[in-house]
Order: sequence, then C-alpha cells, then structure tokens
Amino acid sequence: MLRSPRLRAFVEDLAPPILFRGYQRIQSRVARQIWARDSYDKHFDIDWHKINFNRIAVINLLCAGQQNPAYLEIGCRDNDCFDAIIAKDKVGVDPERGGTHRLTSDQFLSGCGDKTFDVIFIDGLHTYEQVRRDIINSLEHISTGGWIVLHDMFPRNWFEAHVPHIPEISNDWSGDVWKVGFELARSPDLDFRILKIDRGVGVLRVTKKNPDIPELRSELRGKQFRYFYENVRHLPVLDYECGRAWIESWLRERSKVVEATSN
Repeated sequence: MLRSPRLRAFVEDLAPPILFRGYQRIQSRVARQIWARDSYDKHFDIDWHKINFNRIAVINLLCAGQQNPAYLEIGCRDNDCFDAIIAKDKVGVDPERGGTHRLTSDQFLSGCGDKTFDVIFIDGLHTYEQVRRDIINSLEHISTGGWIVLHDMFPRNWFEAHVPHIPEISNDWSGDVWKVGFELARSPDLDFRILKIDRGVGVLRVTKKNPDIPELRSELRGKQFRYFYENVRHLPVLDYECGRAWIESWLRERSKVVEATSN
C-alpha cells in the first residue's frame, strides 16, 4: 500500500485514471482486511456539507463576544480557518506549515510565558493523548471567561475514528479525539458542549479556576468507534441553533459583568 502521500501523488500522475482508481479499490479492500478486527457496521448518516455552519462560524461568534480578542490556533495547516478568523491578535502554531509559529503545541505552550488568550482552537494531531495534553496546557493560558474550541469530536464511522489513520479507506480522519469528550462531560468545573456540525465542534468554558478533569484512560484504553456509537447519548451534543443559543447566553452574562465592572 502507498503510505507516502508524495508517492501516491506520483503514481496518480503517471497512471491512467481508470487504472489508478482500480488500484485504490484494491488498496481499500486490503486495508479493510488488515483492520477487520476494528471494523463496525453501524454508522451515523450525516453529510457535513449539507449543514451550513462550521467551526469558523463558532470561533468568530466567540471572538465577537470579546473586546479585542486574543486568538490562538493549534494546527493551522493551509490556514483555511486561521485566515478567516476576525481577530487582530492572532497566533497560529503548526510544526509544518501555516499560522505564525513553526513549533509543536507542546513547545509553544510551555514557552509563551504569561500570555493568555480569549479563544483557543485545538485542531492539531487527532489523537486522544495529544488533544488531552493540548487542553491541559491551554487551560494555563486561557483568560477569565475565555473559550476553548475542539475539532473532530464526532466521527461518523469506524475508519474515520480509527487510530492509526487508514488513508486507503478514507481521507476524512477524526481520530480518537472523541475520547476526551467523555472526560470533559464529566468535569464539574467545565461547561462543555459538542455542536453537531463540521465533524463535531467541541466548545468548553471554564467555570472554575484550575478545573478538575477526570482521567478515563483505563476505561477508554483500546476502545474504538463502537464505544462512541453506543455511548454518544452520554455526551452533551447539540445542533447549531441550540449551541448558538447556549453560547450567546454566556456572552450576554459576560457582557453584563463587564458593564457592571466598568461602571
């Protein structure tokens, strides 16, 4: 199987389209056999392209509720999201391309001193361990009343959620980011929701300093998409309209507090 993206692109350029499509079908069948033990026949019938709202809409809504918001994006890639965010104070961190800093999230967050951000968007490596670490580290740099946004929290099928990624079956990869959702949902110190848009957009607001986030590694170890599918009812999932209403209620409360303080 062609694991290297560059090699895949090279073969695709050289081979006639009909032959390459046939080769892709063979690759897909082989990959499904290799990972057969992790497969699961049930799935969520969702077409994200038919939902008019995405992570950019959510982040800009959160930024609009702040005065001169400071924005941090972890995982920028082609800057599709970063360039669309309406904030003057923007920092983008990616080890390969995009953003403003060519660093890993661990390197940046450990070395940015006392810098705080009003909105932090986490969309780096799509693995539970890394996303969990990004959240813990981001909490050290989130401002009072700030927000953390997470991407890829609602996989639709087993291969989108599979770790490692299986590119021979699908380019859409959410990984096991969903696992951290079960921890955030159980935290008494966080107000957390998952908006059912754009592959799942998690939004959390810290309601207590130094929040306690339950660690469920032992419970979640080895779990695949089947666990997510059978337990998704335990997660606070909202459609966009309900999610927007929830966000705006918090923004109104914050506005009242700011107004009272300024008076």
